[in-house]
Amino acid sequence: MIYLALSILCGILVAVIFRMFENQKINLHVIITFNYISALIVSLIIVVYKNMFNLITLSSLHNFMNEYKIVFCNADILSIEASAGWAMITGTLFGPIFCFSFFQYQKSISISGMGIASTFMKISVVIPMIISMFFWKEYPSSLQSAGIILCIISILIFNLDFENIKHFKLDKNLILLIILGGLAQFTAKVYQKYGSVDCRDILTLFIFLSSFITSLILLIRQKSHIYAKDIMIGLTLGIPNLFNTTFLVLALSYIDTSVAYMLSSLISIIIILIIGLFFFKEKIYKKDIIGLMIALVSIYLINSSH
Repeated sequence: MIYLALSILCGILVAVIFRMFENQKINLHVIITFNYISALIVSLIIVVYKNMFNLITLSSLHNFMNEYKIVFCNADILSIEASAGWAMITGTLFGPIFCFSFFQYQKSISISGMGIASTFMKISVVIPMIISMFFWKEYPSSLQSAGIILCIISILIFNLDFENIKHFKLDKNLILLIILGGLAQFTAKVYQKYGSVDCRDILTLFIFLSSFITSLILLIRQKSHIYAKDIMIGLTLGIPNLFNTTFLVLALSYIDTSVAYMLSSLISIIIILIIGLFFFKEKIYKKDIIGLMIALVSIYLINSSH
């Protein structure tokens, strides 16, 4: 349980760091770029420590090209070398989505508050579930289907004005957060469908590498000054951003996957909501409370095993 608790703590720290500095004169592009530098360095250290750096070669990519047709057609698992190549490709392709979802998460925290933003980020798990139905015919159980329906209902409630029931307007920021967050989560699904779990650290390394390159391009295009304060915030943010996922993966070795994801999501949302209300004086409306309660139930059902 210690790994799960550490994962939850890291996820909370990311939201709190974003919230703490949003009203100060900071450059978000600098912060997120150096966040990825920090996460990239630590991720590289992990890969080297596990003696997996020697798999990051053109040979691994060549092995993947030789195996992918057989594996994809038979829903089999790639060899270790080919899995390393698959991790490099998947991480590189999906890295920009991680970058944009991170920007969108910060923007949603600033506009809608920590509790609601974290809730939408967590319920974005419905996106990979829905995509999996079309790609791999992986249909959810009855409870999971009920959870997906409740998830959609909670989204509608968040966007509904109870004083004027006819007034309905989708919050584009939150909807975009669900889409980008869901696609980011879909990365792990795409990789794990065919790749070996042993090469997951290589996947993480290339996700951060690709995310860093994306954020660096955005930073260069912005042509803004870089200050030491923004660098320090970014480097600090990168540590919990990386270990949020790392500790969750470690927790999966001791706790059932559905239970781990359910506890991580529910506890994170509740604690972040409490911190937002009492420490940052965020406002929450009645409809949002109803939406949050329904969202929590939907998360519980979506992560149900049966």
